[in-house]
Amino acid sequence: MELHSLGHSPVASPVRANPLDAVERTETAVEDHPEDRMDPEEPDLSSAHNATEDLVEVYVQQGNTHKTWHLNKHALCHYSVYFHTACNHGGWVGGPLLLEDTDPAIFDLFVQFLSERGTEAAYSHDSQSEGRTSRLLLAQKRHARAWILGQRLASVPFMIHVLEKLAVSVDPPERSETVVSPQAVLAAFMAADTSSKLRMFFQDATAHALHKGVWLNLAYDSTWQKVLSGYPEFMKGVLVRLDEDVFAPADSLESYWADIGDLPEELEELALELKWG
Repeated sequence: MELHSLGHSPVASPVRANPLDAVERTETAVEDHPEDRMDPEEPDLSSAHNATEDLVEVYVQQGNTHKTWHLNKHALCHYSVYFHTACNHGGWVGGPLLLEDTDPAIFDLFVQFLSERGTEAAYSHDSQSEGRTSRLLLAQKRHARAWILGQRLASVPFMIHVLEKLAVSVDPPERSETVVSPQAVLAAFMAADTSSKLRMFFQDATAHALHKGVWLNLAYDSTWQKVLSGYPEFMKGVLVRLDEDVFAPADSLESYWADIGDLPEELEELALELKWG
């Protein structure tokens, strides 16, 4: 995912706005809660503070698919170290920001998160719209990709909320059957590093399903075969968990909460300097 600053048109030649350029050191208190704030105070997202000058145009593109959002700068920078450094220290001069190689549908989940935090709405799983197994599997894949996006944007609060949605989709309250998406597992192992909490989550979720006797079709599903052949460490982790006490991921959700160590290495120091860990 690349971040650029454009002129006044998304089709103009992009000018790179590197958020890893000079960063001013700020001293702010670091709290212990995983959703510690980047700034001493929550951003004021009321309509009175949502004037045009407070909006940032973000142009998201993947291949021929693209979409533009006008987002509150305070919320954007508050919940993402990546955007905070891009807007304040990366050479941004007020034009549109371009996010390349980013699925607009997945970025929209981040936009929903910003909006819901601003209105204090609950970020809950929509159990009714995703009550069928096929919808649960699709939701897991989307949420796994959203966690990966959160990692790239260095947004620990967003990663935690996505994890909560993943946990509900594995063990939905209206069903007795545990559901694990091979597409979500494959996405987690293709994009995340070997110590990723997202990988841990899916290894534990799979062990939990097998422990309950759920039929996952590991031997015949083509995507499961890609996981097993391409990432043998996945099943090794599952087998280790099966030899231990297996709990539903939702019962130990805090163990999968993201922290500063889950951010891209080049952004860890920036996150520490800016505030949170």
